[in-house]
Amino acid sequence: MSAEDLYRQAQQHAAADRHGEAVEAYSNALALDDGHWKARFGRAVALHRLGDLAAARQDFDRVMSDGPECAEAFYSRAAMRYDSGVFRATLEDCDTALRLKPGYTDALYLRLQCCSRRKCRLPRGILRTWDRLAHARALG
Repeated sequence: MSAEDLYRQAQQHAAADRHGEAVEAYSNALALDDGHWKARFGRAVALHRLGDLAAARQDFDRVMSDGPECAEAFYSRAAMRYDSGVFRATLEDCDTALRLKPGYTDALYLRLQCCSRRKCRLPRGILRTWDRLAHARALG
């Protein structure tokens, strides 16, 4: 099997919430192609879902340094950081995700959650943006 075949197999495991099997398949893909950033990103997400935050953080950091800038990767790392209670870094990753993909509702929502826990000031206009997105979702 090729690294790409193992990656697709891991994606199927992850979609079926079999995160332990997904981690194994992603790891096998990475053993064949250490530069397969999508496999490393998938493994980071699966590790996060399994609660192995230290290993997830290592994979996320490697994806951020080696892979292309990807809003979904920054959002996923932000969610892991939020779960770890690292709110300043959560906000930074959410902001990067929103810079790469303006209007990314998951990143907006996580940023709002983080701000409400930290009692921090929201950037000007973020609530208006959130209201517009919520309204658009309700309509269609």
